[in-house]
Order: sequence, then C-alpha cells, then structure tokens
Amino acid sequence: MNTLPSPSHRVSSTLFTGFGLAGILLLLTGGCSKSADPFHNGVEALNKNDYDSAIAAFSDAIHLNPTSAEAYYNRGSAYSGKHDQDNAITDFNTAIRLNPSLVLAYDNLGLIYDDRHDYDKAAVAYTGVIGLDPNDAKPYYKRAHVYIEKGDYDNAIADLTQIIQLNPNDTEAYGKRANAYAAAHDYDQAVADFTEIIRLKPNDSEAYCSRGNTYDDKHDYDHAIADVKEAIRLSPTYATAHNRRGDLSDPKALADYNDALHLDQSLAQAYCNRGDASYANHEFDKALYDYNDALHFDVNFPDAYISLGRMCVDNGDYDKAIAEYSEAIRLNPKDSKAYFNRGVANDAKHDYDKSTADYTKAIDLKPFYTDACLNRGIAYGCNDEYDKAVADFNAVIQHDSNEIRAFNSRGDLYNKKGDYKKAIADYSEAIRLGPNDAKAYSHLARLWAVCPEARFRNGMGAVEYAMTARTLREGKNAGDFDTLAAACAEAGNFTDAVRYENQYLDSLPDKDEDATWRLNLYEQRKPYHEPQRKADSSLITSTVGP
Repeated sequence: MNTLPSPSHRVSSTLFTGFGLAGILLLLTGGCSKSADPFHNGVEALNKNDYDSAIAAFSDAIHLNPTSAEAYYNRGSAYSGKHDQDNAITDFNTAIRLNPSLVLAYDNLGLIYDDRHDYDKAAVAYTGVIGLDPNDAKPYYKRAHVYIEKGDYDNAIADLTQIIQLNPNDTEAYGKRANAYAAAHDYDQAVADFTEIIRLKPNDSEAYCSRGNTYDDKHDYDHAIADVKEAIRLSPTYATAHNRRGDLSDPKALADYNDALHLDQSLAQAYCNRGDASYANHEFDKALYDYNDALHFDVNFPDAYISLGRMCVDNGDYDKAIAEYSEAIRLNPKDSKAYFNRGVANDAKHDYDKSTADYTKAIDLKPFYTDACLNRGIAYGCNDEYDKAVADFNAVIQHDSNEIRAFNSRGDLYNKKGDYKKAIADYSEAIRLGPNDAKAYSHLARLWAVCPEARFRNGMGAVEYAMTARTLREGKNAGDFDTLAAACAEAGNFTDAVRYENQYLDSLPDKDEDATWRLNLYEQRKPYHEPQRKADSSLITSTVGP
C-alpha cells in the first residue's frame, strides 16, 4: 500500500470555549434575617458550598411555602453543586413553572443540558433566556455554541449575527462567526469576518493567522503565507504562527517547526508537524520521537494518533492503525480524516462493511469528500454491492466531471459486471481527461486483450495502449508487462507475448502459477481470455483528506 500522506495541519480554531455549569446564583434571601428561617439557613449553607445542608434547608423552606420559585431555584443550584443533574433539572423546571420570568433558571437548565450533550433541550432553554432579555449577548453566544455542537451552522451564524447587530465592534463574535462559516465551508464569508476583525484591531496577530488558515482552506496559498508572515511580524514570539508557516512553506518547514518549539516547547501541533516532515523524509525514528513528544505534552492531541496510525498502516499493522485512529475519533468525533484513515485500514483487512461505514461517516462530516466517496464506491464494489458503488462514482462525476479516478473506478466496476461497452467508454473518457494517466491506458488495454466477448477485443489497440502505460510508468510496473504480453498474444505476436510474460515472471519475488499457465498458452500460440475481472481493492485511495 502506498504511504499515507500526512494529515492536513492548521491552527486549531476552537469555535467556542466551554461555558461549564452555572455558578451558585442566589436570587433572594426571602427578606428573612432570622437564623431560624430555613430559607436564610439555605442561603448561608449555599454560600459555604455546604450543599447537603443547603438542600435540607431549602426543602424545609419549600415545605413551608410550596410556591417559592426562589427556594426551588436555590435548591436546584445546590443539586448542581453536587453534580446531581436530574434533581437540579426538576427544581429549575419547577422554578420556571412558578415564575416564568426566572432568567437564571432557564440559563442553568441550558448549561446542564449542554453538559449532557442534549443540545436540542439546551437550545430551547437558551431561547427562553433570550425571550426574557433579547438585548443580552451572552445567551446568544451560548445558543450559538449548542448549534455548533449540533452541526447547525446556519442557526449558529444567525445568533452570532444578532450579537454583532447588538454590538458592531464585538470582535469575538466576528471570530466565532468566521469559524462557523469555515466549518460550513463558506470560506469567503469567513475571510470577510477575519478581515473585519483586522480592521477593528489592526495589530491582532491571531486574526491574521486565522485568516491565513482560511485562505489555506481556500487553497489560496499566497494570501495564506502572507497573513501568517504578518502575524509573525506583529508577534515574533507567536509560536503557533511559526508552526503554521512551516505547514505552508515546505522548504523552511523544519526550521519553522524548530522555531515554534523554541518559543513554546509544549506545542503539541508543532511536534506532530515536525514529525510529519521527518516522516516524509523517511526519517522514521525522528518522526516517532516527535509524535511521542506531542502526546507527552498533550495526551489528548488527536493528530498525533492519526500520524501514528499512518505509520502502522505503512508497516502493515492494520489492527494497531485502527486502534490509533479510533482513539483520534474518540478525542475528536468530528474529524473526517480520522474516519477516512480508519476506513483505509479496514479496507486493507478486506473488512468492507466497516470501511464503508467509516467512509460514510467521513462524508457526513465533510460533504463532497471526493476521496471518501471514491473509496466507498470501490469498497462497495469489492463487496459486490454494485448499485451502491455506481451511485458513489456517479455522485463524484456529477460533482466534478473531470475527476479521472471516478471514471477509472466506474470503468473497473462495469468491467467486473461484464458491461464492457460502458467500461470501454469510461476508460476512454479517463484517457481523454488525462492523457498521461497510465492506469486508464493499462486497464483499457487489458480489457481489449482478454475480454471474454470477442466483439470488444482489439489486439492492436491493446498493444498500443499497453506500450503507452509501460512508457508512462517508465517500465517500473510489473503488471504492465503482463498486460503487454496478453495484448501481443491477442494481436497474434506470440514471440513478444512469450518475451514479455517471461519478463513479468522474472520480476516477481514468488512463483505465479496463473502467469505460468498464461505463458504456456502463448508458447502454444494461443491468446488468453478471462471470464470476468475481479474487484480490485488496490484501487483504494490512501490519500488523507484535509
């Protein structure tokens, strides 16, 4: 299997920091000053973080006054302090029922539901806060956060836009909205928001670095490098910017990663990136050392596990690779490339049910993920799920009619199914789109040479295309000699067929009985024709998506 390229690296732009559970917020003392009053005693206990005593006191207060929304609210706060979320939710809901204007009860409910990852209920709770105070930016921030966690970028952007309308100079809102736009792959709007931050704060190096990241996502590398360089000019000790310049400028990558680590020796991303650079230079020990250092400083850094998984795939240890990718997914369930890479490892094990599930998840997380869609189609084909495979290849072609790999892969599938006319059409289109694509020439040459239906065989055309494939690959692909032998035999040139088949056999480390049998046919001046092609799992793309 080909070496997996390193994961795409960019500065981690956290959409929102966690808000955490609400602190203890006291609404009223009930107007009581006597130490014997249970409400007053509950307030004092709550101030001391004595939650059990507070719960007991507020329970007494509720017994004396069952309609006291404040007592229910404060008891809910005590339950929150004990991490007893179920009872806290019950009390906050009761407080709201008794006093629908109790803003803090809605807010605390939102925080608890957010902590539970019950984002729908959290959004409803924050909507209650906003309804009571529509001019307060904080609940919009919190509701935008839960929309982001749900992957509902449109509503998140709407909330952040409302914050900006409340305060047009709120650079934090512009930054979070830019990140939401980027997550939705609307990079132009993201760039516009980072540009507005820079207008408001011309010396904000983080804004330049973040805009550079977005230009990188747009594949506008000149602007990306310019922004990162400006970030470094503004903040020469900004380690993250040095790390990003390394990502964007290969000739100086190692120097930039070293500079980043000199400025911040705990920067896990820089260790991981430097490891990837070493890995690309075949300095595997150095790479492993850096990946381990990345995890030493941040054991929860998912990219390090992805890079370790890549090493395992290249070493043929697919089970270990799957374990590394699974850990990356546990740490970041929204990382499409981790699912993609695990799919590649499952393909290598011929576990196509698991690989298609991984590719499907990658596609869900990253729409129009071409490599994942192609690989899933190939895996479906290997699993004899032809309709699903064709649907994936069709989707790729519909999205990008110049995607050569999709035509090649769909051609292979049609070839396997025995629909040779469509296979020839797809290989021919791949050659038209990519005149230097050796794979399309090779596959069409083989179909013309060995097709079981005589009407589709074309011996002279097969020889021409097989020779072209061999030339394009500089004679370094052993399979081209096998195809050329079959083509020569179909064209009636058995002398060359024998010579090329012997060259093929001599290039193999082990004996190939099928090839030996074909050689015997050629020596008897007989061509070789096969009944059907088999699914070719070697077509699986091993490129790690960004």
